[in-house]
Amino acid sequence: PKKEDFICFGYIIQDAVVYISDTSRIPSDVMKYIRSYKWPSPESRPSTGPPVLVLDCLGLKPHMSHLSLAQSVDYARQIDAQKTYLVGFSHRVAHDEYEYLLRAVGGRAPQPKELTEKVNEGLVSLGNLKEQKRIWARPGYDGLRIFVSDDGEARDAGYYGED
Repeated sequence: PKKEDFICFGYIIQDAVVYISDTSRIPSDVMKYIRSYKWPSPESRPSTGPPVLVLDCLGLKPHMSHLSLAQSVDYARQIDAQKTYLVGFSHRVAHDEYEYLLRAVGGRAPQPKELTEKVNEGLVSLGNLKEQKRIWARPGYDGLRIFVSDDGEARDAGYYGED
């Protein structure tokens, strides 16, 4: 049978947050809309994308109704938010393993003690990170509080101060 895309709603919240979960693809017209939207951007951190992106990510491998880590990171690079939080993970990869992987997407290589089987598998799925655009991304979690100032500066109460 032909694979069908699952349709879901994405949200733009107060001109500051793009929230897209439970999806296996972001249609090109939606990507164009997000990329052309007039987002607030602080002088200290100019960006073409929203202050915050909250995006689906089920796991390391593609799934018929969710994005994989590599797909999520690819979309996050295209959207170019100041801060990206991935949500919707399965239990197969630990939260700290996602942190190591997403820090690597931002340019920090995992330390030897962080190189678990799942981190290595995730690094392989992400490809050569040295040749790709660096972005700030972290796994979301219950209780995470995210703040966006009037001028579009994004920060949170959990990862705050990390770059």
